[in-house]
Amino acid sequence: MKKLVVITIVIAIALGIVCGIAFAKEFTDIGATHWAMAYVDDLSNKGIINGYEDGSFKPSGTITRAEFIKLIVSAVSDDQELDNYVKENMGKTKDWYDGYAAYAIILKLITPYTDAEYKEPMPRIEMAQILYKACKNKNIIKEERDVELSETEIANQYKIKAAYELGFLGSMDLDENEVESALSKLKKNDNKKLSSKMLELQNSDSNKNMELIQNELDELAKLSELDKLLDVSSGDVSGDTNQQEFVNPNLAFKDIQNVHPDVQNEIKKISELGLIKGYEDGTFRPDNSLTRAEVATVIYRFINLGKGE
Repeated sequence: MKKLVVITIVIAIALGIVCGIAFAKEFTDIGATHWAMAYVDDLSNKGIINGYEDGSFKPSGTITRAEFIKLIVSAVSDDQELDNYVKENMGKTKDWYDGYAAYAIILKLITPYTDAEYKEPMPRIEMAQILYKACKNKNIIKEERDVELSETEIANQYKIKAAYELGFLGSMDLDENEVESALSKLKKNDNKKLSSKMLELQNSDSNKNMELIQNELDELAKLSELDKLLDVSSGDVSGDTNQQEFVNPNLAFKDIQNVHPDVQNEIKKISELGLIKGYEDGTFRPDNSLTRAEVATVIYRFINLGKGE
């Protein structure tokens, strides 16, 4: 009977090794019923998040900038590369997080903080900005930026478009040599037509741009008129003493209208990805700090983007 028990145990251990079964690290203060247990358990098994020496996790504890940076760098980076970098710089730094912070700077996730700032609680707004950069690093978010063209390149674009519309080119997808070869055969009169058409297209685009600018000015004028009726700073409405607040309906959260537009966009993007959520009252509370359980949830979502969580 004893032999049978021993054999059973040996087989169980062997199967665990072969199948790669991961046994959850148990924390004394976060049980199976805790809302963040699944996220903490997953990250703990991956070695991304750790507890304390006393066996606790402290799910309601506030997370510092240094701790968040360590977690997001671990989520973004190749494990071996990060481990090697941190180990190589371990003796050269004074704080445990210096290697992770340096790696985060290399990845362009952060700009350097002061020693004191690394040890302060991580505000939600900074978390959002770092998450946005992490998504760009992993090509989850791809920015479409207008490419600044030289005057010569712009002129060539108009020339190709004009030649195509006049029937001098069979396609606008020709390479530079094919375009030059086709246009070199034009007669003097055709060249005049080409120049005239180019000028017409340029004027047309200029008028469109002016129209867009005028539309923007009209919208600003409407907002200016609205400000006269609604004093945003005091919240007073003519004939109404009840305090009200004008909120831009395009914002992801109603309390970020004083945040820089670029950061508003970053918050909106990662919110759309499901990485962060606001509160029931529609606020984001950008200056609030994060608990360790909340951060575990965010990091888990980041790692599992596109996997159906």
